[in-house]
Amino acid sequence: MDYEQVQISNFQGSKVGVILILFILLVIITCAFPTGQRNNCRNNVPDFVPDFVPDDDSNILATRTFNIINNTTSRTFVFISSSRPEVTPTPSAVMSPGGGFNQYELRVVESGVYRVTIRYDVRNVNGASVGSFQFRLNTRRSGLGGISTSIDEVSTTATGINWSINGTTLTITQLGATIDPVEYPCEDYRGCNQILC
Repeated sequence: MDYEQVQISNFQGSKVGVILILFILLVIITCAFPTGQRNNCRNNVPDFVPDFVPDDDSNILATRTFNIINNTTSRTFVFISSSRPEVTPTPSAVMSPGGGFNQYELRVVESGVYRVTIRYDVRNVNGASVGSFQFRLNTRRSGLGGISTSIDEVSTTATGINWSINGTTLTITQLGATIDPVEYPCEDYRGCNQILC
Protein backbone atom coordinates (compact mmCIF):
# COMPACT_ATOMS: atom_id res chain seq x y z
CA MET A 1 0.00 0.00 0.00
CA ASP A 2 1.24 3.30 -1.01
CA TYR A 3 0.50 6.12 1.27
CA GLU A 4 0.48 9.56 -0.14
CA GLN A 5 1.22 12.41 2.07
CA VAL A 6 -1.32 15.19 1.65
CA GLN A 7 -0.04 18.66 2.14
CA ILE A 8 -2.63 21.03 3.64
CA SER A 9 -0.71 24.26 3.26
CA ASN A 10 2.36 25.60 1.65
CA PHE A 11 3.61 27.19 4.87
CA GLN A 12 7.15 26.19 5.41
CA GLY A 13 8.34 28.93 7.73
CA SER A 14 7.43 31.73 5.38
CA LYS A 15 9.01 35.05 6.24
CA VAL A 16 5.83 36.89 5.17
CA GLY A 17 3.83 35.40 8.06
CA VAL A 18 6.45 36.34 10.62
CA ILE A 19 6.65 39.87 9.26
CA LEU A 20 2.85 40.20 9.39
CA ILE A 21 2.73 39.07 13.03
CA LEU A 22 5.53 41.46 13.98
CA PHE A 23 3.75 44.35 12.24
CA ILE A 24 0.50 43.65 14.12
CA LEU A 25 2.39 43.56 17.42
CA LEU A 26 4.08 46.87 16.57
CA VAL A 27 0.69 48.52 15.93
CA ILE A 28 -0.72 47.20 19.22
CA ILE A 29 2.28 48.39 21.23
CA THR A 30 2.27 51.80 19.54
CA CYS A 31 -1.42 52.30 20.37
CA ALA A 32 -1.00 51.13 23.94
CA PHE A 33 1.85 53.54 24.71
CA PRO A 34 1.20 56.86 22.92
CA THR A 35 3.86 59.52 22.98
CA GLY A 36 3.20 63.06 24.16
CA GLN A 37 3.92 64.44 20.69
CA ARG A 38 1.00 62.85 18.88
CA ASN A 39 -2.28 61.09 19.48
CA ASN A 40 -1.85 57.51 18.32
CA CYS A 41 -4.80 55.38 17.22
CA ARG A 42 -7.37 57.49 19.09
CA ASN A 43 -7.91 60.93 20.55
CA ASN A 44 -7.03 59.80 24.08
CA VAL A 45 -10.70 60.03 25.03
CA PRO A 46 -11.42 57.75 27.98
CA ASP A 47 -13.78 54.90 27.08
CA PHE A 48 -15.72 55.38 30.31
CA VAL A 49 -16.80 58.97 29.45
CA PRO A 50 -19.30 58.61 26.59
CA ASP A 51 -20.33 62.28 26.54
CA PHE A 52 -16.80 63.66 26.47
CA VAL A 53 -16.62 67.09 24.87
CA PRO A 54 -13.24 68.81 24.64
CA ASP A 55 -13.23 72.09 26.56
CA ASP A 56 -10.88 75.02 26.19
CA ASP A 57 -10.62 75.22 29.98
CA SER A 58 -10.26 71.50 30.65
CA ASN A 59 -8.80 71.95 34.13
CA ILE A 60 -12.19 72.94 35.60
CA LEU A 61 -13.53 69.99 37.54
CA ALA A 62 -16.16 71.33 39.94
CA THR A 63 -18.00 74.39 41.26
CA ARG A 64 -18.97 75.65 44.70
CA THR A 65 -21.99 77.81 45.59
CA PHE A 66 -21.70 80.94 47.75
CA ASN A 67 -24.76 82.62 49.32
CA ILE A 68 -25.02 86.35 50.08
CA ILE A 69 -27.97 87.33 52.31
CA ASN A 70 -29.21 90.89 52.91
CA ASN A 71 -30.71 90.96 56.42
CA THR A 72 -30.57 94.75 56.72
CA THR A 73 -33.71 96.66 57.66
CA SER A 74 -33.51 99.43 55.07
CA ARG A 75 -30.58 98.93 52.69
CA THR A 76 -30.81 97.61 49.15
CA PHE A 77 -27.68 96.14 47.53
CA VAL A 78 -27.32 96.54 43.75
CA PHE A 79 -24.67 94.47 41.96
CA ILE A 80 -22.07 96.69 40.27
CA SER A 81 -19.21 94.49 39.14
CA SER A 82 -17.30 91.23 39.30
CA SER A 83 -13.57 90.86 38.71
CA ARG A 84 -14.42 87.87 36.49
CA PRO A 85 -17.13 88.58 33.90
CA GLU A 86 -18.40 84.98 33.93
CA VAL A 87 -19.31 85.24 37.64
CA THR A 88 -22.66 87.01 38.07
CA PRO A 89 -25.34 86.91 40.78
CA THR A 90 -28.50 84.86 40.59
CA PRO A 91 -31.48 85.21 40.75
CA SER A 92 -31.11 89.00 40.15
CA ALA A 93 -28.69 91.89 40.50
CA VAL A 94 -30.70 93.46 43.36
CA MET A 95 -30.81 92.23 46.97
CA SER A 96 -33.75 93.77 48.81
CA PRO A 97 -33.65 94.36 52.58
CA GLY A 98 -35.16 91.81 54.94
CA GLY A 99 -33.83 88.60 53.41
CA GLY A 100 -32.95 89.29 49.79
CA PHE A 101 -30.19 87.02 48.55
CA ASN A 102 -27.77 86.30 45.74
CA GLN A 103 -25.91 83.14 44.83
CA TYR A 104 -22.59 82.81 43.04
CA GLU A 105 -21.18 79.67 41.40
CA LEU A 106 -17.39 79.60 41.52
CA ARG A 107 -15.14 77.24 39.61
CA VAL A 108 -12.73 74.93 41.35
CA VAL A 109 -9.64 74.70 39.17
CA GLU A 110 -7.37 71.65 39.01
CA SER A 111 -4.69 73.35 41.08
CA GLY A 112 -4.30 76.66 42.84
CA VAL A 113 -6.83 79.32 43.82
CA TYR A 114 -9.76 80.76 41.86
CA ARG A 115 -10.77 84.21 43.16
CA VAL A 116 -13.39 86.79 42.31
CA THR A 117 -14.06 90.20 43.87
CA ILE A 118 -17.72 91.28 43.92
CA ARG A 119 -18.87 94.88 44.38
CA TYR A 120 -22.33 96.27 45.26
CA ASP A 121 -23.81 99.75 45.50
CA VAL A 122 -25.61 100.27 48.84
CA ARG A 123 -28.84 102.31 48.63
CA ASN A 124 -31.19 103.73 51.26
CA VAL A 125 -35.01 103.52 51.22
CA ASN A 126 -35.16 106.52 48.89
CA GLY A 127 -32.89 104.79 46.37
CA ALA A 128 -29.95 107.14 46.98
CA SER A 129 -26.47 105.62 47.09
CA VAL A 130 -24.98 105.62 50.61
CA GLY A 131 -21.77 103.75 49.81
CA SER A 132 -20.39 100.52 48.43
CA PHE A 133 -19.91 96.98 49.72
CA GLN A 134 -17.40 94.46 48.41
CA PHE A 135 -15.97 91.05 49.21
CA ARG A 136 -13.85 88.30 47.67
CA LEU A 137 -14.90 84.67 47.07
CA ASN A 138 -12.21 81.97 46.86
CA THR A 139 -12.00 78.30 45.93
CA ARG A 140 -8.81 76.28 46.32
CA ARG A 141 -7.89 72.73 45.40
CA SER A 142 -5.28 71.27 47.69
CA GLY A 143 -2.87 68.34 47.56
CA LEU A 144 -4.96 65.18 47.37
CA GLY A 145 -8.00 66.69 45.68
CA GLY A 146 -9.42 68.44 48.73
CA ILE A 147 -11.44 71.59 48.04
CA SER A 148 -11.58 74.57 50.39
CA THR A 149 -13.69 77.71 50.11
CA SER A 150 -13.52 81.10 51.81
CA ILE A 151 -14.96 84.59 51.81
CA ASP A 152 -12.53 87.37 52.70
CA GLU A 153 -11.57 91.01 52.13
CA VAL A 154 -15.06 92.22 53.10
CA SER A 155 -15.30 96.02 53.27
CA THR A 156 -17.86 98.79 53.02
CA THR A 157 -18.01 102.57 52.77
CA ALA A 158 -21.65 102.62 53.93
CA THR A 159 -22.17 103.40 57.62
CA GLY A 160 -23.98 101.00 59.92
CA ILE A 161 -23.37 97.89 57.83
CA ASN A 162 -22.13 94.76 59.60
CA TRP A 163 -21.57 91.25 58.30
CA SER A 164 -20.86 87.71 59.40
CA ILE A 165 -19.36 84.78 57.52
CA ASN A 166 -20.37 81.16 58.08
CA GLY A 167 -18.73 78.79 55.60
CA THR A 168 -19.89 79.84 52.13
CA THR A 169 -22.57 82.23 53.42
CA LEU A 170 -22.06 85.97 53.92
CA THR A 171 -24.89 87.59 55.90
CA ILE A 172 -25.17 91.38 55.85
CA THR A 173 -26.90 93.14 58.76
CA GLN A 174 -27.64 96.72 59.80
CA LEU A 175 -27.27 97.16 63.53
CA GLY A 176 -26.91 100.49 65.25
CA ALA A 177 -26.79 102.40 61.99
CA THR A 178 -26.60 106.17 62.19
CA ILE A 179 -29.96 107.79 61.52
CA ASP A 180 -30.10 109.62 58.23
CA PRO A 181 -32.31 112.73 58.73
CA VAL A 182 -33.12 112.73 55.01
CA GLU A 183 -34.29 109.13 55.25
CA TYR A 184 -36.30 109.62 58.48
CA PRO A 185 -37.26 113.36 58.56
CA CYS A 186 -40.41 113.14 60.72
CA GLU A 187 -39.13 111.06 63.63
CA ASP A 188 -38.38 112.38 67.12
CA TYR A 189 -35.38 110.45 68.40
CA ARG A 190 -35.07 112.41 71.69
CA GLY A 191 -31.36 112.97 71.18
CA CYS A 192 -30.62 109.39 70.21
CA ASN A 193 -28.62 109.07 67.02
CA GLN A 194 -28.98 105.31 66.62
CA ILE A 195 -31.79 103.36 64.97
CA LEU A 196 -31.73 100.82 67.81
CA CYS A 197 -31.61 102.81 71.07
